[in-house]
Amino acid sequence: MIRSDRRRSKIARPGLAAAWLAILVFVSGADPAAAQVVPGSCPAALGTANVIDHDFTVSFCELCTTGTVRITLENPFDANDDVDFADLVIGEDLLASGLSYVPNSTSFSGANITVPATVQPAVSGANGQVLTWDLSGSGLVMPGRNGGAGNRARLFVEFDVERASVLGDEGLVAANRTIDADVTFEPSC
Repeated sequence: MIRSDRRRSKIARPGLAAAWLAILVFVSGADPAAAQVVPGSCPAALGTANVIDHDFTVSFCELCTTGTVRITLENPFDANDDVDFADLVIGEDLLASGLSYVPNSTSFSGANITVPATVQPAVSGANGQVLTWDLSGSGLVMPGRNGGAGNRARLFVEFDVERASVLGDEGLVAANRTIDADVTFEPSC
């Protein structure tokens, strides 16, 4: 199993006037993942490959209503590398962001893959902030593909969040905006 903990992201801290409209989300610089132990038959780059990210062209969180988080998973390898991904387990930790998962709001989509049936995450953590989608039994395979970024195997996990009921508008503005996505998978090499 390979674990990619590639993207720790932050929700922007807008000025108070802008905060009444929305909190926009952006990448604040990912914490690089520690290199993984890579099977000898796999490319060494697998241990540090950028496999998971937040898509902030779609993700947002509105102060007074429901927001959206979108996770993008991509196999960055070519077919000649013989690195297909299977048995994916995707995680999202909303940490201390003041956001909570909206039940039954998950949807999956993708490019250059057979999109698996949508499953809802297991929700855990002291405040229900840890989400886990286990796709290991779904038959999903994200193959290495030739032809550049437009031909890559990609899976999108999109779900809704809302602010925790204990936070007022000012509390959400002051909250820690870090969220963290990770994935574990079995490489074919």
